[in-house]
Amino acid sequence: MNVYKLLGSPDEYYRPLSLKESLERAKGSLYESWFELLKNSPWYRAMWGGHPEFPDRGQTEANEFSSAVSVKNSFGDLRNIKFDDWWNQTGHQIFAEDVGYVPMQVLSIQYNHRKRKTKEIRDGKVPAHSMTVEIPLNLSVTTLRKQFDMLLKQQEQFQQRFNRWQHSTAEVHPYRDADMSFQDFKVLVECYKHWEHVVYKQRRKSYSYFDLYTDKLAELRSVNGVEERFSSELSPSELYEVQAGIAERTLADAINLMANATVMKFPNQSSCYLVDAYPLEKIKKYLGY
Repeated sequence: MNVYKLLGSPDEYYRPLSLKESLERAKGSLYESWFELLKNSPWYRAMWGGHPEFPDRGQTEANEFSSAVSVKNSFGDLRNIKFDDWWNQTGHQIFAEDVGYVPMQVLSIQYNHRKRKTKEIRDGKVPAHSMTVEIPLNLSVTTLRKQFDMLLKQQEQFQQRFNRWQHSTAEVHPYRDADMSFQDFKVLVECYKHWEHVVYKQRRKSYSYFDLYTDKLAELRSVNGVEERFSSELSPSELYEVQAGIAERTLADAINLMANATVMKFPNQSSCYLVDAYPLEKIKKYLGY
């Protein structure tokens, strides 16, 4: 039984899940999204194809502490494995939080235990990020309710500022929340896969962003519920530019997401140093091209 921050509602963060239950919940989650990005990342595949592990920014060569090395060691070889099998072998372990389920308990209402509890707190035996509440027994229930309401408001304010990823105890964890669904990630991955296949496997060097849009992206976006509505006032050349621009941004987002996922920054669509330092032309032989 393991605990996962992404598998369930916020109220279920610390409910242990069996392997079978965790797999069912992991399908279509950010965990599977990370898996899909790495499985198709040219940099991740290149490392498994014989390319030396990529160093972090500022390093001349990778070492055991480099992010790409950590990702490779944690996720393993994804080239010929399906998500279900990978989760059962690896995923359920690397994403598990090292936190047991601890229900709320009454520690003691006996005054002679008070010093022992205080010493436990001083000795660090109380878990981090916990709240110890001392309740005087001479207060009325009405007063206690008011104080508990104030306490819950303070806790709510803390939760709004609290970064649950920075305090993760899992071997691997996202570094922030995502505003994208699994299907959004799939559109990006499938768009990239099509582009790589055409440009590198079929060697169509003149393949344009407009070609990418009309051949693949328009269909992917439609399946994902995105209805393209372009102004009838656009000239053919203007429509060409708009559609090509959509494809260019989508491909750039996909490439940056995969590059950042390779160096333990997921989800992140911002520019990644791997894209410029190790362009596909430079690593394509490790991809079989």
